[in-house]
Amino acid sequence: MKKNNFAAIGAGFLVGYKFFFNGNIGLRAYVDSNFNFSGIEHCKLTKCETEWTNSFNDVAINIDLLWNFINLTNFSHGIALGVGPQFVFWNKKITFLEDSTLKVSAVFNIAYRLIYTKSRLAAEIGVKLPTSNQITYIDPNAKMNIVSRQFYLRFTGYF
Repeated sequence: MKKNNFAAIGAGFLVGYKFFFNGNIGLRAYVDSNFNFSGIEHCKLTKCETEWTNSFNDVAINIDLLWNFINLTNFSHGIALGVGPQFVFWNKKITFLEDSTLKVSAVFNIAYRLIYTKSRLAAEIGVKLPTSNQITYIDPNAKMNIVSRQFYLRFTGYF
């Protein structure tokens, strides 16, 4: 029996636009791309090997509702709630598939935002929750469910 365990760490970038209707409520639209790396543990009977590889890449197109609930002279605190489609490209070493490893799902995200208003810098900590990242083996009766919750810490500079 083959068993794969992995935890991924990655780096990414985003490009987008935000607009505030007033000082507290706004919208943000962006494209987010992440490259995730992990150590995959392959186990066969009693022998296990760990291999470091690019495990999956994802691209998401999101629209977020922004709410700054505290506006001070130098800082703003807020939250972001959003939704959008996510395209995930899995590495074949994880899925053991011979066909396409592209999976599409809706992703929901929630984040806490801290904005330093004078320098237009922000820090954000959040989580992305995809609705489904199910991968199907070549055998149609065997399925592997991969639950991908992406916790992230993002530093942003605004122009």
